[in-house]
Amino acid sequence: MTITSFVSSVLVAHEVAPSPPGFAATSATSMTIGTGIKPFATQSGLAYKPGARVRLVSAADPTDYMEGDVTAYAGTAMTVNVTRIGPTSAGTAADWSIVIAGDPGAGDLLSTLHLADLTDKPASLNTLGGMAQSANLSDVSDRDAARENLDILDSIFLAAARSDLKATDTSRYHTAYLIESGRSGIFVWRSGDYSAQVTADTQEGVYVKATAISAAVGVWERSVTKGVYEATWFGAKGDNATNDAPALQAAVDFVYALYVGGIVKLPGSICKVTSTVTIKGGVRLIGAGTSVTYISGFLTNVVAVTFGSTCIRGCSIEDMTVSGYYNANTALVTNNAVVVEENVPAYIMNCKVWYGAAALYTKGVDGTYFNSWFIGCIDGVVSNGANWYNRCILDTNGSFGSYRYAFLQGPKFAAASSQENHFTDCDFSGPFDKSVYIGGSNSVTPYTVTSFENCVFSAGINIQASYWSSFIGCEFGSNSFTLNGSTGGTVSVVGSAGIGTTLALSGNFSKAGNFNIT
Repeated sequence: MTITSFVSSVLVAHEVAPSPPGFAATSATSMTIGTGIKPFATQSGLAYKPGARVRLVSAADPTDYMEGDVTAYAGTAMTVNVTRIGPTSAGTAADWSIVIAGDPGAGDLLSTLHLADLTDKPASLNTLGGMAQSANLSDVSDRDAARENLDILDSIFLAAARSDLKATDTSRYHTAYLIESGRSGIFVWRSGDYSAQVTADTQEGVYVKATAISAAVGVWERSVTKGVYEATWFGAKGDNATNDAPALQAAVDFVYALYVGGIVKLPGSICKVTSTVTIKGGVRLIGAGTSVTYISGFLTNVVAVTFGSTCIRGCSIEDMTVSGYYNANTALVTNNAVVVEENVPAYIMNCKVWYGAAALYTKGVDGTYFNSWFIGCIDGVVSNGANWYNRCILDTNGSFGSYRYAFLQGPKFAAASSQENHFTDCDFSGPFDKSVYIGGSNSVTPYTVTSFENCVFSAGINIQASYWSSFIGCEFGSNSFTLNGSTGGTVSVVGSAGIGTTLALSGNFSKAGNFNIT
Protein backbone atom coordinates (compact mmCIF):
# COMPACT_ATOMS: atom_id res chain seq x y z
CA MET A 1 0.00 0.00 0.00
CA THR A 2 1.36 3.33 -0.94
CA ILE A 3 1.64 6.22 1.49
CA THR A 4 -1.01 8.12 -0.40
CA SER A 5 -3.57 5.33 -0.22
CA PHE A 6 -2.88 4.86 3.54
CA VAL A 7 -3.53 8.48 4.34
CA SER A 8 -6.70 8.44 2.30
CA SER A 9 -8.02 5.43 4.14
CA VAL A 10 -7.28 7.04 7.51
CA LEU A 11 -9.11 10.22 6.53
CA VAL A 12 -12.11 8.22 5.41
CA ALA A 13 -12.11 6.21 8.64
CA HIS A 14 -11.97 9.34 10.82
CA GLU A 15 -14.17 11.74 8.80
CA VAL A 16 -15.55 14.55 11.11
CA ALA A 17 -19.36 14.87 11.27
CA PRO A 18 -20.81 18.14 9.90
CA SER A 19 -21.82 20.89 12.50
CA PRO A 20 -25.58 21.24 13.35
CA PRO A 21 -27.44 24.42 12.41
CA GLY A 22 -27.15 27.30 14.96
CA PHE A 23 -29.34 30.14 16.26
CA ALA A 24 -27.05 33.14 15.78
CA ALA A 25 -28.69 35.37 13.23
CA THR A 26 -28.88 38.96 12.07
CA SER A 27 -31.15 40.94 9.80
CA ALA A 28 -30.68 44.21 7.92
CA THR A 29 -34.40 44.50 7.22
CA SER A 30 -35.63 48.02 7.97
CA MET A 31 -38.58 47.60 10.30
CA THR A 32 -40.69 50.00 12.39
CA ILE A 33 -40.89 48.80 15.97
CA GLY A 34 -44.35 47.61 16.89
CA THR A 35 -46.50 44.54 17.40
CA GLY A 36 -47.98 42.33 14.70
CA ILE A 37 -46.64 40.16 11.85
CA LYS A 38 -43.10 41.22 10.87
CA PRO A 39 -41.15 39.69 7.89
CA PHE A 40 -37.35 39.66 8.07
CA ALA A 41 -34.55 38.57 5.73
CA THR A 42 -31.87 36.60 7.58
CA GLN A 43 -29.36 33.78 7.10
CA SER A 44 -30.52 30.44 5.79
CA GLY A 45 -30.00 27.08 7.41
CA LEU A 46 -30.71 28.21 10.97
CA ALA A 47 -32.24 26.02 13.68
CA TYR A 48 -35.42 28.12 14.11
CA LYS A 49 -38.75 26.38 13.62
CA PRO A 50 -42.27 27.82 13.63
CA GLY A 51 -43.38 28.27 17.27
CA ALA A 52 -39.91 29.19 18.56
CA ARG A 53 -39.81 32.45 20.50
CA VAL A 54 -37.26 35.07 19.48
CA ARG A 55 -36.18 38.56 20.43
CA LEU A 56 -34.92 40.99 17.80
CA VAL A 57 -32.60 43.56 19.37
CA SER A 58 -31.28 46.72 17.72
CA ALA A 59 -27.48 46.82 17.80
CA ALA A 60 -27.56 50.63 18.04
CA ASP A 61 -29.82 50.66 21.11
CA PRO A 62 -30.41 47.37 23.00
CA THR A 63 -33.44 48.89 24.75
CA ASP A 64 -35.16 48.86 21.35
CA TYR A 65 -36.40 45.35 20.83
CA MET A 66 -39.33 43.28 19.58
CA GLU A 67 -40.27 39.86 20.83
CA GLY A 68 -42.61 37.18 19.50
CA ASP A 69 -43.10 33.70 18.02
CA VAL A 70 -41.69 32.55 14.67
CA THR A 71 -44.63 31.78 12.38
CA ALA A 72 -42.63 30.78 9.26
CA TYR A 73 -38.98 30.21 8.28
CA ALA A 74 -37.74 29.00 4.88
CA GLY A 75 -34.51 29.91 3.08
CA THR A 76 -33.62 33.44 4.19
CA ALA A 77 -37.21 34.50 5.00
CA MET A 78 -38.37 34.56 8.61
CA THR A 79 -41.76 35.84 9.82
CA VAL A 80 -42.29 36.79 13.49
CA ASN A 81 -45.58 37.57 15.23
CA VAL A 82 -44.41 40.35 17.59
CA THR A 83 -46.43 40.53 20.82
CA ARG A 84 -44.11 42.63 22.96
CA ILE A 85 -41.74 45.54 22.54
CA GLY A 86 -39.35 47.28 24.91
CA PRO A 87 -40.93 49.80 27.37
CA THR A 88 -39.25 52.74 25.58
CA SER A 89 -38.87 51.20 22.12
CA ALA A 90 -39.89 53.39 19.19
CA GLY A 91 -38.88 54.31 15.65
CA THR A 92 -37.31 52.18 12.90
CA ALA A 93 -34.15 50.04 12.95
CA ALA A 94 -32.26 47.92 10.39
CA ASP A 95 -29.54 46.38 12.57
CA TRP A 96 -31.25 43.46 14.22
CA SER A 97 -29.65 40.65 16.18
CA ILE A 98 -31.97 37.66 16.47
CA VAL A 99 -31.71 35.58 19.64
CA ILE A 100 -33.85 32.88 21.13
CA ALA A 101 -36.16 33.99 23.99
CA GLY A 102 -38.14 32.36 26.79
CA ASP A 103 -41.90 32.12 26.91
CA PRO A 104 -43.47 34.79 29.26
CA GLY A 105 -45.63 33.81 32.21
CA ALA A 106 -49.24 34.93 32.67
CA GLY A 107 -49.66 38.35 34.24
CA ASP A 108 -46.18 39.59 33.38
CA LEU A 109 -45.63 43.03 34.89
CA LEU A 110 -44.02 44.34 31.73
CA SER A 111 -47.19 43.91 29.73
CA THR A 112 -49.00 47.04 28.68
CA LEU A 113 -52.13 45.93 30.53
CA HIS A 114 -50.28 45.70 33.87
CA LEU A 115 -51.59 42.39 35.30
CA ALA A 116 -54.99 42.74 33.62
CA ASP A 117 -54.58 39.32 32.00
CA LEU A 118 -54.72 37.56 35.35
CA THR A 119 -57.94 35.59 35.54
CA ASP A 120 -58.11 35.53 39.36
CA LYS A 121 -57.18 39.02 40.55
CA PRO A 122 -57.83 38.48 44.31
CA ALA A 123 -55.66 35.37 44.27
CA SER A 124 -52.93 37.21 42.42
CA LEU A 125 -52.99 39.99 44.99
CA ASN A 126 -52.57 37.48 47.82
CA THR A 127 -49.75 35.77 45.95
CA LEU A 128 -47.99 39.06 45.37
CA GLY A 129 -48.23 39.87 49.08
CA GLY A 130 -50.08 43.13 48.71
CA MET A 131 -48.00 44.30 45.79
CA ALA A 132 -50.76 46.70 44.79
CA GLN A 133 -49.80 49.17 47.51
CA SER A 134 -48.36 52.28 45.92
CA ALA A 135 -44.89 51.84 47.42
CA ASN A 136 -44.58 48.38 45.78
CA LEU A 137 -45.82 49.42 42.34
CA SER A 138 -42.98 51.85 41.70
CA ASP A 139 -41.82 49.78 38.72
CA VAL A 140 -45.23 49.91 37.03
CA SER A 141 -45.60 52.87 34.70
CA ASP A 142 -49.34 53.31 35.32
CA ARG A 143 -50.00 52.62 39.01
CA ASP A 144 -53.64 53.68 38.90
CA ALA A 145 -54.32 51.35 35.99
CA ALA A 146 -52.58 48.54 37.84
CA ARG A 147 -54.77 49.07 40.89
CA GLU A 148 -57.91 49.20 38.76
CA ASN A 149 -56.92 46.08 36.86
CA LEU A 150 -56.44 44.28 40.15
CA ASP A 151 -59.83 45.52 41.38
CA ILE A 152 -58.17 47.16 44.41
CA LEU A 153 -60.33 49.85 45.98
CA ASP A 154 -58.79 49.78 49.48
CA SER A 155 -55.19 50.72 48.72
CA ILE A 156 -53.51 53.24 51.02
CA PHE A 157 -53.75 56.93 50.15
CA LEU A 158 -50.93 59.20 51.30
CA ALA A 159 -52.39 62.48 52.62
CA ALA A 160 -50.02 65.39 53.20
CA ALA A 161 -52.61 67.33 55.21
CA ARG A 162 -56.16 66.94 56.52
CA SER A 163 -57.43 68.87 53.52
CA ASP A 164 -56.10 66.08 51.29
CA LEU A 165 -57.69 63.47 53.52
CA LYS A 166 -61.05 65.26 53.36
CA ALA A 167 -60.90 65.33 49.55
CA THR A 168 -59.92 61.66 49.15
CA ASP A 169 -62.14 59.50 46.90
CA THR A 170 -63.72 57.17 49.46
CA SER A 171 -65.15 54.95 46.73
CA ARG A 172 -61.59 54.07 45.84
CA TYR A 173 -59.56 54.40 49.04
CA HIS A 174 -60.62 52.98 52.39
CA THR A 175 -57.30 53.52 54.18
CA ALA A 176 -55.12 56.63 54.31
CA TYR A 177 -51.89 57.63 56.00
CA LEU A 178 -51.82 61.24 57.18
CA ILE A 179 -48.31 62.73 57.36
CA GLU A 180 -49.30 66.18 58.66
CA SER A 181 -46.80 67.25 61.34
CA GLY A 182 -47.91 66.24 64.83
CA ARG A 183 -51.10 64.61 63.51
CA SER A 184 -49.66 61.72 61.51
CA GLY A 185 -51.29 58.32 61.63
CA ILE A 186 -53.44 55.77 59.83
CA PHE A 187 -57.08 56.68 59.14
CA VAL A 188 -59.75 54.20 58.07
CA TRP A 189 -62.98 55.08 56.29
CA ARG A 190 -65.97 54.07 58.42
CA SER A 191 -69.49 53.92 57.05
CA GLY A 192 -72.30 54.90 59.40
CA ASP A 193 -73.59 57.87 61.36
CA TYR A 194 -70.65 59.60 63.04
CA SER A 195 -72.31 62.98 63.53
CA ALA A 196 -71.83 62.96 67.31
CA GLN A 197 -68.15 62.07 67.02
CA VAL A 198 -67.48 64.79 64.45
CA THR A 199 -69.29 67.35 66.58
CA ALA A 200 -67.25 66.38 69.66
CA ASP A 201 -63.95 66.41 67.78
CA THR A 202 -63.69 70.11 66.97
CA GLN A 203 -59.97 69.91 66.14
CA GLU A 204 -60.17 66.72 64.00
CA GLY A 205 -57.82 64.75 66.19
CA VAL A 206 -59.57 61.39 65.71
CA TYR A 207 -62.51 61.95 63.34
CA VAL A 208 -62.11 63.83 60.06
CA LYS A 209 -65.21 64.52 57.98
CA ALA A 210 -64.92 64.13 54.21
CA THR A 211 -65.61 67.37 52.38
CA ALA A 212 -68.35 66.07 50.12
CA ILE A 213 -69.88 63.43 52.40
CA SER A 214 -72.16 63.94 55.39
CA ALA A 215 -70.88 62.69 58.75
CA ALA A 216 -74.17 60.81 58.96
CA VAL A 217 -72.94 58.64 56.07
CA GLY A 218 -69.33 58.04 57.03
CA VAL A 219 -66.10 59.52 58.39
CA TRP A 220 -62.33 59.08 58.42
CA GLU A 221 -61.42 57.61 61.82
CA ARG A 222 -57.93 57.44 63.31
CA SER A 223 -56.92 53.83 63.76
CA VAL A 224 -55.61 52.22 66.98
CA THR A 225 -55.99 54.81 69.74
CA LYS A 226 -56.44 52.26 72.57
CA GLY A 227 -57.95 54.88 74.87
CA VAL A 228 -54.88 57.14 74.71
CA TYR A 229 -55.21 60.41 72.81
CA GLU A 230 -52.15 62.48 71.92
CA ALA A 231 -52.60 66.21 72.51
CA THR A 232 -50.66 66.86 69.29
CA TRP A 233 -53.46 65.16 67.30
CA PHE A 234 -55.67 68.06 68.33
CA GLY A 235 -53.15 70.71 67.34
CA ALA A 236 -50.90 71.13 70.41
CA LYS A 237 -47.49 72.36 69.25
CA GLY A 238 -45.43 72.24 72.43
CA ASP A 239 -43.15 74.98 71.08
CA ASN A 240 -43.45 77.38 74.06
CA ALA A 241 -44.73 80.01 71.63
CA THR A 242 -48.15 78.88 70.42
CA ASN A 243 -51.07 79.09 72.86
CA ASP A 244 -51.79 75.38 73.28
CA ALA A 245 -54.74 75.87 75.65
CA PRO A 246 -57.39 75.53 72.86
CA ALA A 247 -55.80 72.30 71.60
CA LEU A 248 -55.49 70.81 75.09
CA GLN A 249 -59.07 71.81 75.88
CA ALA A 250 -60.30 70.29 72.62
CA ALA A 251 -58.62 66.99 73.52
CA VAL A 252 -60.14 67.02 77.02
CA ASP A 253 -63.60 67.95 75.71
CA PHE A 254 -63.48 65.19 73.07
CA VAL A 255 -62.54 62.45 75.53
CA TYR A 256 -65.11 63.68 78.06
CA ALA A 257 -67.93 64.01 75.52
CA LEU A 258 -67.53 60.53 74.06
CA TYR A 259 -66.08 58.45 76.89
CA VAL A 260 -66.41 60.52 80.14
CA GLY A 261 -62.86 59.47 81.01
CA GLY A 262 -59.62 58.60 79.28
CA ILE A 263 -55.99 59.62 78.80
CA VAL A 264 -54.78 62.76 77.04
CA LYS A 265 -51.03 62.41 76.58
CA LEU A 266 -48.93 65.57 76.41
CA PRO A 267 -45.69 65.83 74.43
CA GLY A 268 -42.28 66.04 76.08
CA SER A 269 -42.08 69.79 75.54
CA ILE A 270 -43.50 73.10 76.78
CA CYS A 271 -47.18 73.67 76.10
CA LYS A 272 -47.69 77.39 76.65
CA VAL A 273 -51.17 78.41 77.84
CA THR A 274 -52.66 81.89 77.99
CA SER A 275 -56.07 80.66 79.09
CA THR A 276 -57.24 77.95 81.50
CA VAL A 277 -57.34 74.25 80.64
CA THR A 278 -60.31 72.70 82.46
CA ILE A 279 -60.25 68.99 83.22
CA LYS A 280 -63.62 67.25 82.99
CA GLY A 281 -65.09 63.91 84.03
CA GLY A 282 -62.44 61.24 84.53
CA VAL A 283 -59.96 62.67 82.03
CA ARG A 284 -56.28 62.21 82.89
CA LEU A 285 -53.61 64.59 81.59
CA ILE A 286 -50.34 62.63 81.50
CA GLY A 287 -46.92 63.97 80.57
CA ALA A 288 -43.52 62.37 79.96
CA GLY A 289 -41.93 63.59 83.21
CA THR A 290 -41.52 66.78 85.23
CA SER A 291 -38.27 67.70 83.48
CA VAL A 292 -39.64 67.47 79.93
CA THR A 293 -43.42 68.11 79.92
CA TYR A 294 -44.76 71.54 80.92
CA ILE A 295 -48.10 73.27 80.94
CA SER A 296 -46.80 76.79 81.29
CA GLY A 297 -48.77 79.91 82.22
CA PHE A 298 -45.52 81.51 83.36
CA LEU A 299 -46.04 84.78 81.48
CA THR A 300 -49.82 85.13 81.77
CA ASN A 301 -51.78 85.89 84.94
CA VAL A 302 -54.31 83.07 84.49
CA VAL A 303 -55.09 79.78 86.20
CA ALA A 304 -53.15 77.21 84.18
CA VAL A 305 -55.25 74.11 85.05
CA THR A 306 -58.64 73.75 86.75
CA PHE A 307 -60.30 70.54 87.90
CA GLY A 308 -63.84 71.51 86.91
CA SER A 309 -67.12 70.77 88.63
CA THR A 310 -67.87 67.80 86.32
CA CYS A 311 -64.77 65.92 87.49
CA ILE A 312 -65.24 62.48 88.98
CA ARG A 313 -62.85 60.11 90.71
CA GLY A 314 -59.95 59.34 88.39
CA CYS A 315 -59.42 62.82 86.96
CA SER A 316 -55.75 63.75 87.21
CA ILE A 317 -52.60 65.48 86.13
CA GLU A 318 -49.55 63.22 86.17
CA ASP A 319 -45.85 63.29 85.35
CA MET A 320 -45.46 66.93 84.38
CA THR A 321 -44.69 70.43 85.60
CA VAL A 322 -47.53 72.95 85.73
CA SER A 323 -46.43 76.53 86.18
CA GLY A 324 -48.67 79.48 86.97
CA TYR A 325 -47.89 83.16 86.60
CA TYR A 326 -44.60 84.46 87.93
CA ASN A 327 -43.85 88.06 88.94
CA ALA A 328 -41.25 89.28 91.42
CA ASN A 329 -43.90 91.72 92.67
CA THR A 330 -46.17 89.13 94.26
CA ALA A 331 -48.96 91.68 94.69
CA LEU A 332 -49.50 91.41 90.93
CA VAL A 333 -49.94 87.64 91.05
CA THR A 334 -53.68 87.22 91.57
CA ASN A 335 -54.38 83.78 90.10
CA ASN A 336 -53.34 80.36 91.37
CA ALA A 337 -51.49 77.82 89.23
CA VAL A 338 -53.88 74.87 89.74
CA VAL A 339 -57.43 75.12 91.10
CA VAL A 340 -59.69 72.28 92.25
CA GLU A 341 -63.41 73.08 92.33
CA GLU A 342 -65.81 72.21 95.16
CA ASN A 343 -66.06 68.56 96.27
CA VAL A 344 -63.95 67.34 93.32
CA PRO A 345 -61.77 64.26 94.05
CA ALA A 346 -58.70 65.45 92.11
CA TYR A 347 -55.57 63.36 91.68
CA ILE A 348 -52.10 64.92 91.25
CA MET A 349 -49.18 62.49 91.00
CA ASN A 350 -45.47 62.93 90.27
CA CYS A 351 -45.88 66.60 89.43
CA LYS A 352 -44.24 69.93 90.11
CA VAL A 353 -46.76 72.74 90.52
CA TRP A 354 -45.01 76.10 90.60
CA TYR A 355 -45.84 79.78 90.89
CA GLY A 356 -49.22 81.46 90.87
CA ALA A 357 -50.40 83.12 94.09
CA ALA A 358 -50.75 79.57 95.44
CA ALA A 359 -49.35 76.62 93.56
CA LEU A 360 -52.49 74.69 94.47
CA TYR A 361 -55.83 76.12 95.59
CA THR A 362 -58.28 73.36 96.39
CA LYS A 363 -61.87 73.06 97.49
CA GLY A 364 -61.65 69.41 96.53
CA VAL A 365 -62.74 66.56 98.74
CA ASP A 366 -61.25 63.05 98.91
CA GLY A 367 -58.56 63.92 96.37
CA THR A 368 -55.04 62.50 96.51
CA TYR A 369 -51.84 64.46 95.97
CA PHE A 370 -48.90 62.09 95.75
CA ASN A 371 -45.15 62.57 95.31
CA SER A 372 -45.56 66.15 94.15
CA TRP A 373 -43.92 69.52 94.81
CA PHE A 374 -45.96 72.68 95.42
CA ILE A 375 -44.26 76.09 95.28
CA GLY A 376 -46.37 79.24 95.00
CA CYS A 377 -45.39 82.90 94.90
CA ILE A 378 -47.25 83.52 98.20
CA ASP A 379 -48.46 80.13 99.53
CA GLY A 380 -47.67 76.54 98.67
CA VAL A 381 -51.13 75.00 99.12
CA VAL A 382 -54.34 76.79 100.11
CA SER A 383 -57.17 74.46 101.08
CA ASN A 384 -60.85 74.92 101.79
CA GLY A 385 -61.45 71.23 101.23
CA ALA A 386 -60.43 67.82 102.55
CA ASN A 387 -57.75 65.72 100.86
CA TRP A 388 -54.87 63.28 101.26
CA TYR A 389 -51.24 64.35 100.80
CA ASN A 390 -48.55 61.69 100.59
CA ARG A 391 -44.80 62.30 100.09
CA CYS A 392 -45.36 65.90 99.00
CA ILE A 393 -43.04 68.88 99.31
CA LEU A 394 -44.45 72.30 100.17
CA ASP A 395 -41.22 74.21 99.78
CA THR A 396 -39.57 77.26 98.22
CA ASN A 397 -37.25 77.56 95.25
CA GLY A 398 -35.34 80.55 96.59
CA SER A 399 -36.86 83.07 94.16
CA PHE A 400 -38.92 85.20 96.51
CA GLY A 401 -37.36 85.39 99.94
CA SER A 402 -39.98 84.76 102.61
CA TYR A 403 -43.27 83.08 101.73
CA ARG A 404 -46.42 83.28 103.78
CA TYR A 405 -47.57 79.68 104.39
CA ALA A 406 -46.55 76.29 103.13
CA PHE A 407 -50.09 75.06 103.92
CA LEU A 408 -53.08 77.23 104.66
CA GLN A 409 -56.36 75.65 105.74
CA GLY A 410 -59.06 78.27 105.34
CA PRO A 411 -62.76 78.28 106.28
CA LYS A 412 -64.96 75.69 104.68
CA PHE A 413 -66.97 76.61 101.61
CA ALA A 414 -70.74 76.50 101.85
CA ALA A 415 -71.31 73.05 100.33
CA ALA A 416 -68.22 71.39 101.82
CA SER A 417 -68.86 67.74 102.63
CA SER A 418 -65.69 67.41 104.71
CA GLN A 419 -62.85 69.44 106.24
CA GLU A 420 -60.38 66.64 106.98
CA ASN A 421 -56.84 66.89 105.62
CA HIS A 422 -54.23 64.17 106.10
CA PHE A 423 -50.50 64.52 105.48
CA THR A 424 -48.04 61.60 105.43
CA ASP A 425 -44.27 61.89 104.86
CA CYS A 426 -44.53 65.52 103.75
CA ASP A 427 -41.93 68.29 103.90
CA PHE A 428 -42.90 71.84 104.90
CA SER A 429 -39.38 73.27 104.71
CA GLY A 430 -38.54 76.77 103.56
CA PRO A 431 -38.37 80.40 104.72
CA PHE A 432 -42.10 80.62 105.44
CA ASP A 433 -43.75 82.99 107.85
CA LYS A 434 -45.53 79.85 109.08
CA SER A 435 -45.20 76.28 107.84
CA VAL A 436 -48.85 75.62 108.67
CA TYR A 437 -51.78 77.96 109.32
CA ILE A 438 -55.13 76.40 110.18
CA GLY A 439 -58.13 78.73 110.18
CA GLY A 440 -61.03 76.34 109.75
CA SER A 441 -63.92 75.64 112.11
CA ASN A 442 -64.39 74.07 115.54
CA SER A 443 -68.07 74.85 115.93
CA VAL A 444 -69.72 74.40 112.53
CA THR A 445 -69.87 71.01 110.88
CA PRO A 446 -68.05 69.63 109.14
CA TYR A 447 -65.36 70.36 111.71
CA THR A 448 -61.78 71.01 110.68
CA VAL A 449 -59.57 68.00 111.40
CA THR A 450 -55.95 67.83 110.29
CA SER A 451 -53.38 65.07 110.83
CA PHE A 452 -49.65 65.11 110.15
CA GLU A 453 -47.64 61.88 110.25
CA ASN A 454 -43.85 61.68 109.75
CA CYS A 455 -43.73 65.28 108.51
CA VAL A 456 -41.02 67.95 108.80
CA PHE A 457 -41.68 71.65 109.58
CA SER A 458 -39.00 74.34 109.32
CA ALA A 459 -41.14 77.30 110.44
CA GLY A 460 -43.81 77.82 113.06
CA ILE A 461 -47.32 76.42 113.23
CA ASN A 462 -50.39 78.57 113.92
CA ILE A 463 -53.72 76.90 114.72
CA GLN A 464 -56.40 79.58 114.95
CA ALA A 465 -59.61 77.65 114.33
CA SER A 466 -59.83 73.88 114.33
CA TYR A 467 -61.58 71.01 116.04
CA TRP A 468 -58.63 68.64 116.30
CA SER A 469 -55.05 68.48 114.99
CA SER A 470 -52.53 65.69 115.44
CA PHE A 471 -48.79 65.39 114.89
CA ILE A 472 -47.31 61.88 114.99
CA GLY A 473 -43.61 61.20 114.47
CA CYS A 474 -42.96 64.74 113.23
CA GLU A 475 -39.94 67.05 113.41
CA PHE A 476 -40.29 70.72 114.40
CA GLY A 477 -37.53 73.12 113.39
CA SER A 478 -39.01 76.11 115.21
CA ASN A 479 -40.16 76.66 118.75
CA SER A 480 -43.10 78.75 117.50
CA PHE A 481 -46.33 76.82 117.99
CA THR A 482 -49.39 79.07 118.42
CA LEU A 483 -52.71 77.69 119.60
CA ASN A 484 -55.62 80.11 119.77
CA GLY A 485 -57.15 78.90 123.02
CA SER A 486 -60.39 76.93 122.83
CA THR A 487 -61.05 78.11 119.28
CA GLY A 488 -57.93 76.28 118.19
CA GLY A 489 -59.38 73.01 119.46
CA THR A 490 -57.35 70.05 120.70
CA VAL A 491 -53.82 69.30 119.55
CA SER A 492 -52.10 65.94 119.99
CA VAL A 493 -48.32 65.66 119.64
CA VAL A 494 -47.00 62.09 119.89
CA GLY A 495 -43.58 60.58 119.21
CA SER A 496 -42.26 63.83 117.78
CA ALA A 497 -39.15 65.93 118.26
CA GLY A 498 -38.27 69.60 118.62
CA ILE A 499 -35.04 69.68 116.62
CA GLY A 500 -32.36 71.98 118.05
CA THR A 501 -34.57 73.57 120.67
CA THR A 502 -37.28 72.80 123.19
CA LEU A 503 -40.76 73.30 121.76
CA ALA A 504 -42.88 74.85 124.52
CA LEU A 505 -46.57 74.05 124.13
CA SER A 506 -49.47 75.62 125.98
CA GLY A 507 -53.23 75.33 125.71
CA ASN A 508 -55.20 72.15 125.11
CA PHE A 509 -52.32 69.89 124.12
CA SER A 510 -52.02 66.15 124.49
CA LYS A 511 -48.34 65.14 124.59
CA ALA A 512 -46.72 61.72 124.78
CA GLY A 513 -43.34 60.15 123.97
CA ASN A 514 -41.77 63.29 122.54
CA PHE A 515 -38.20 64.56 122.48
CA ASN A 516 -37.36 68.19 123.30
CA ILE A 517 -41.05 69.01 123.53
CA THR A 518 -42.50 70.26 126.82
